[in-house]
Amino acid sequence: MKKYSPVIAFVYSRPEHTKKMLTALSKNSLAEYTDLIIYSDGAKAQKDDAGVQAVREYIDTITGFNSITIVKQDKNIGLAQSIIQGVTETVNKFGRVIVLEDDIETSPYFLKYMNDALDMYAEVKKVGSISGSSYPVKMANNNESTYLLRIPLCWGWATWADRWQSFNKDINTVKLTDKKIKDYINFDGAFDFFEQATLNADGKLNTWFIFWYITLASNKWLALFPTTVMAKNIGHDGSGENCNGDDIYKDTAIANKPIELNRKDVLIESKDYYLAHIDYFRRNKKSLLARVISFVKRKIKGA
Repeated sequence: MKKYSPVIAFVYSRPEHTKKMLTALSKNSLAEYTDLIIYSDGAKAQKDDAGVQAVREYIDTITGFNSITIVKQDKNIGLAQSIIQGVTETVNKFGRVIVLEDDIETSPYFLKYMNDALDMYAEVKKVGSISGSSYPVKMANNNESTYLLRIPLCWGWATWADRWQSFNKDINTVKLTDKKIKDYINFDGAFDFFEQATLNADGKLNTWFIFWYITLASNKWLALFPTTVMAKNIGHDGSGENCNGDDIYKDTAIANKPIELNRKDVLIESKDYYLAHIDYFRRNKKSLLARVISFVKRKIKGA
């Protein structure tokens, strides 16, 4: 029998988001063959206790997967450490992993797309990460089902053990990263993604995604994206750790049919999508930056 990649779901104190995420995932055609591992972080503050308990009461009742493992942290370790720890443990055991957070709603064909892509590019080391979602860029006359881009996206994603082993949240390495890599990460000045690494280095931010992006950039790896959205972020309503309530993704439609993958013979970044993303980042720089600033302010206040 074919083995399917396990899914890790990271949850915290938002029961309604968690229900939407797990309900959508359970409706996937491959859910009954999928091992689900849920990491539930402990409350950071007393005000979060009720939400954490409500989430835990709900996840104790879910069914519909091949197996369900629930890891309940006794104390709060934070989203970044939860993801690094959970992904490392799971990918080392299974060789590959699909990752979701509590605010990601998936297409019924999300698991098929992810497993097909993980199989297809397992030995193609140029591809470092599989993305289930995409930025809402505007493209015309596109007939491809997937494209390659320098930046990964963490709204439903996947990777393999041999790629993840290169991940390292090392501030010293970040400080030594050369200007060429910084320019590459920042889409040649379209948006300052690298600022997140600087904020981590200064102790004003504690995130993991920018380090995964730096890992891909440093190894000259690319991320595979679907041209139709297989996973949608529903957390930009002000309820999440890095959201400010400005939901520029609310009109994004989730795919209602499967993607037929064709392995790419030429493993280079799509020029058309690169240019479309530069345009998108420049046009939405203010709202994208606001999310980072909002998160930093809350961290400084200890919220």
